[in-house]
Amino acid sequence: MQKRFTHIVNHLASSGKIFSNEDLINKVLRCLSRQWQPKVTTIAESRDLTNMSLATLFGKLQEHEMELMRLHKHEENEKKNKGIALIAISSSIQEENDKEDLNEIEEDDDLSFFVNRFNKFLRNKGNQISIQRRKEKISP
Repeated sequence: MQKRFTHIVNHLASSGKIFSNEDLINKVLRCLSRQWQPKVTTIAESRDLTNMSLATLFGKLQEHEMELMRLHKHEENEKKNKGIALIAISSSIQEENDKEDLNEIEEDDDLSFFVNRFNKFLRNKGNQISIQRRKEKISP
């Protein structure tokens, strides 16, 4: 961007159109995207734009661009690392949940088996009692 801007400004200067340094800096700051807005605001408020050179402006913008790139790479690495960790954690949690479900099923099976046996015992006990009562009624 710097080369193209400088090339255009030089051609305009050679044709007789001269801009003040402040106008050139404002034109550069206005053409930057929304992503650059915090940096644009900082530059506009930190120094008097009439005293700043174009080289200083472009230096600050390149600095900010390198910082954004570094942050972007760092975020990508974090996403990759987190993704692997989450997969490992989720699979281990899933295994634990499966084990707990199996234990609950086994406990349910054991409980239902016990209930069935107990009911059978009560029925048999009830049958034995009714048989004894019948015998008592028959044999006076």
